[in-house]
Amino acid sequence: PSEETAMPMIKICNDDGSPVEAKKGKIGKAGGFTTLWFKAAEFAGMSTAEVSDCSMSPSQAADSKSFLAHKDDVIDFSISVSGTHLAAAGEDGDIALWDVITGTRVHSFSGFNCCTATAISRGGNFLAAAVGNLNIVLWSAYSGQSLGSVFAPDEVLSMAFSSKDHLAAGTRAKTVLLLSVPDLEELAELQHDGDVHSVAFSPNGKMLAGSGGTDDMHGLMTNKNQESAHMQTVVWAVSSESDGCKFLGSICFSDIVHATGFKPDGTALAVGGENRRLSFFLPDKDFTHSFDLICAAGVLCLSWHPDNRCLASGGEDRIITVWDVTKKSILFQLPKLTDWPCRVAFASDGRHLAYCHFGGGGVCLQLMHGVGAVFKDFGSVAEAALTGNVAEEEGLYIHVDSNHVGTSSQGLAGSLLDHHAEYAHVDGEAEDVPISQRSAWVAEVLEDSARMKGIRPIEEEPVALKHSDDVLCVAFGTDDTITCCGEDMTVSIWQVNPVGVLRQHENPALMPSAIALSHNSFLAMAVDENCLEVWHTETIGALGGKLGETRVDGNILSLAFSHIPTNLLAVGTSADKVFLFKLPSLEAQQELDLESNVHALSWSPVETMLAAGGGTDEYHGLMTNKGDDPTMKTAVWRVAPTGQYSQQIGTIRFHDVVHAMAFSPSGRLLAVGGENSQISLLLPERGFLSGCELVCPAGIRTLAWNPSCGRFLASAGEDCQVSVWDVL
Repeated sequence: PSEETAMPMIKICNDDGSPVEAKKGKIGKAGGFTTLWFKAAEFAGMSTAEVSDCSMSPSQAADSKSFLAHKDDVIDFSISVSGTHLAAAGEDGDIALWDVITGTRVHSFSGFNCCTATAISRGGNFLAAAVGNLNIVLWSAYSGQSLGSVFAPDEVLSMAFSSKDHLAAGTRAKTVLLLSVPDLEELAELQHDGDVHSVAFSPNGKMLAGSGGTDDMHGLMTNKNQESAHMQTVVWAVSSESDGCKFLGSICFSDIVHATGFKPDGTALAVGGENRRLSFFLPDKDFTHSFDLICAAGVLCLSWHPDNRCLASGGEDRIITVWDVTKKSILFQLPKLTDWPCRVAFASDGRHLAYCHFGGGGVCLQLMHGVGAVFKDFGSVAEAALTGNVAEEEGLYIHVDSNHVGTSSQGLAGSLLDHHAEYAHVDGEAEDVPISQRSAWVAEVLEDSARMKGIRPIEEEPVALKHSDDVLCVAFGTDDTITCCGEDMTVSIWQVNPVGVLRQHENPALMPSAIALSHNSFLAMAVDENCLEVWHTETIGALGGKLGETRVDGNILSLAFSHIPTNLLAVGTSADKVFLFKLPSLEAQQELDLESNVHALSWSPVETMLAAGGGTDEYHGLMTNKGDDPTMKTAVWRVAPTGQYSQQIGTIRFHDVVHAMAFSPSGRLLAVGGENSQISLLLPERGFLSGCELVCPAGIRTLAWNPSCGRFLASAGEDCQVSVWDVL
């Protein structure tokens, strides 16, 4: 505390430790406990133009690096889309599934010879590994149960899952095996003609790239015969039907290709190999060559950052390099390794960079700074306050008074988050944080999208998907399908191109206002008001295709699937509760109390956080002045990956009923809309402080973010219009 005002001081330092500026100010209280996180550039008075467009760098904090140890070298690893789990395999013959957050092993599979490749499915359901005796083995990532194995024609060098849970395995037999999951049936054997060192699916799962080449001299000959070595990247169209898999083309190189990866938005393909280049190709333009990045040595592995801008590579110079692809320059390099790297990968939230190398004996996880990584878990900050320790991170200091620490029945983390939420009433202005500052924070969150131009509808007549009655619910699938249901009591799954109905399921008891579609094609729907049914979209309506059903208290009002590997389903009801179920078993995990009808649910894509919004309106909208009703609110919980434990970390009250909410694709914004005729943009990294409000002509009923760019938000409401907002 400052001697003059007993207010907290925030010290901002340059990289060399010299002070930049110190400011003081009241930031709110919770039992005398005050803390805040800021970026140095904001308090140093820099404008956005003065700050580098990409400031990502390795964190220098003492606890910024963690190590997942194995008995021998790790040859390959794979990180789940949620970033919470990592599968590693190597020369010790063990395959380990790690909990990245706790640093503990969830499952271990041992007794094999050297494991050469591993992969986790995008939904986190399945774990695959190439083990001794040319076998590909598949396990359930939940139970650890073996689901089967298949014999490969030769040693497997690379593996990858698609967004549709297809498994590709590149082999020394000069082919790529395309397998269905979980039955491991062979869909196709795709000819490459060279050893396939790397395989990668496009984000939509419709294309597969395989890179490689044959080097019988094991690198001893630098001048290789291109015709006999087949040093190339081959691209195929892939499908669940064998006749839908076909060769699209190949890109030839002057040396062996070791690494390939599609950009997260699918607009580029990066390829690296022994020619000491990272080459970039444009899939939308028949894989036209765009440009090269010259490397100091051969490239062995690469990984895109989820921001679509940065790319990490590792090579024969024993250095992990992170590139700013838009500027075609090196962003930073990690210290030199003792031997060649085997694998490098960014976590899906971009906050960790993982790598392994020969002689390393495990996987190293490096925390990143400048991508939201400095915002630690609130519980760790509260613990620092309790012990009186000063938390330091990257020249940013938090000063806390250990004699004035607030506590509550929710624990210290809950106390801190409640403080932030209470301070950030969305319907009122936070008097100590100017609106201009809050708007700047929103702009900072969206700066990666700033270079994108406005979007507009294509000037063509919209395509109508005809139903016999009103459609009340629509959801896009990961495979470019649309699931609709309405008052005709029928669930219809449409394919987009060409337009046509794939499957239909009619149920006279269907409640058409509540359906949800998961990233791995689970479909949940409300039936007979309080009955929940779960199907897989491939088997909906088929005899024996239903995964399960269960009943809950109250009428089902909202449904939402989590983004984490355990496939949690949240169910909001008129009984003022949120019920959590684990899929596919539909096993009940716990109940969360909102104390009002739960009209909207949303899971954070990067953390195990669940937001629920609602309110109880007994007059069904006939009364516009509802007073200070405490039930009209949004609550946020931090949920354990298993779904069995949770902690309410805050509530935000509104002046009217909440009907819609949605986390942005990056998880750094939460949009909330309702009958107060505005959309509030909340900042999770700042304790859900309100960043800004978008004023609407009428009440909001539904919200949706553009998934490829966290800048555009669609809303629809009581003005009978669909609006698309440029949030930036």
